[in-house]
Amino acid sequence: MRFRQLRLPALFLSAGLLFSVGQAETLEPAAVIAVQVRGTVGVAHGPSTLLHPVQDDAALAAGDLLETGPDSGVVLVLPNGSTVSLREHSQLAITQVRQAPFTTPDLVAFDNLKVEPSASHSSLELKFGEIVVQVRQLLPGSEFSLKTPVGTAGTRGAAFALAYAEDADHEAVCLLGTARGLVRFTPADGQPVEVSVHRQVEVSARVGRTGASIQQVQTRLLADEAVDRMENLNRAAREDVNQVLQRAKAMRHAPQLPADRTVRPEPLGNPTLDRRPEPPVKPAKPRRPTGN
Repeated sequence: MRFRQLRLPALFLSAGLLFSVGQAETLEPAAVIAVQVRGTVGVAHGPSTLLHPVQDDAALAAGDLLETGPDSGVVLVLPNGSTVSLREHSQLAITQVRQAPFTTPDLVAFDNLKVEPSASHSSLELKFGEIVVQVRQLLPGSEFSLKTPVGTAGTRGAAFALAYAEDADHEAVCLLGTARGLVRFTPADGQPVEVSVHRQVEVSARVGRTGASIQQVQTRLLADEAVDRMENLNRAAREDVNQVLQRAKAMRHAPQLPADRTVRPEPLGNPTLDRRPEPPVKPAKPRRPTGN
């Protein structure tokens, strides 16, 4: 896959960061960058329900809603260096992305094991589908949360996968498995569950107008195949980010939103499933001529 140079100074990380205490305490709206766009990926901005195609290097903001079609996906890079791989048939809302300003003297390769460059608050909401996430080690005071209709996941640095599905009878299943680090999942009406390395939590619930009613919460060992899959997807995301970084040598500042974009910190309302991207229509097979 070819990568164009980023239009925004959004993807760089360094061990030698230069930022003051005052800067670290001031969180500002920041951009999320889309890379590795594959297949049908659409985005609706703010209250709009109209989906626009997402291109590589696109800048996204709080209030945006992403959807993927069949055999599709996209990697989202948060300003603190964390990555989110949105899988096919999925819908994800960006509810908050704020980062303290920072600068770096040199452009270096992406390293997920290093601490984030400055304080950040990030929150996403998985409406349905699956995501694979790698969150950098967070600084004190930073936050990362990932909401679903049946509960919320939070971490201070981990690699994990989260999937949510709901049928026509509003019976829902949420799965969270951790490959590295520690993730805390808090069901909508239950006690937090810590999901450590190579563990998985499965939450069954019924979702209604007033919220989710948790039916069962189970934890078990995570299969080796699932761990390998997460690690491979995260490794591919890191490689793609590094390729982009190498093409952005002149970019040395924290990500900025486009001047024509308005940040909408309020969470999106309930989604409607009919906004999923339509799959491409296959051409009809030619009909053989019939004899007289």
